[in-house]
Amino acid sequence: MEKELRELEDNFQDEQGEDTDRMIREVVTDEEIGDIVSQWTGIPVSN
Repeated sequence: MEKELRELEDNFQDEQGEDTDRMIREVVTDEEIGDIVSQWTGIPVSN
């Protein structure tokens, strides 16, 4: 059972390292924030 758990954890860590198209990022741009606020409020974003 412990061996299986270690293998699953290793596989998970390997997959996390290879996944470059993650939906969660640590940095967002001002453009992305503007787009989201625009969607929430219905007010178009203009530069």
